[in-house]
Amino acid sequence: MKKLYDGKKVKKQAFIGWLIAMTGILLQFVLENLVWGESRPDMAAYIVGVPSP
Repeated sequence: MKKLYDGKKVKKQAFIGWLIAMTGILLQFVLENLVWGESRPDMAAYIVGVPSP
C-alpha cells in the first residue's frame, strides 16, 4: 500500500508547530516576569479578555 504522506515533511511540520507553541508560552512567561512583576494579575487575563479571580 502506498503512503499518503511524507514522513519527513510531517515530522518537520510537527516540530515547527511545537516550536511555535513553546515560543508563545516562553514569551508570555518572560513578559509576565519582566513587565508585570509578581504582584500584578495574570497577563493572560488581559490578552484573552477573561477577568482573573
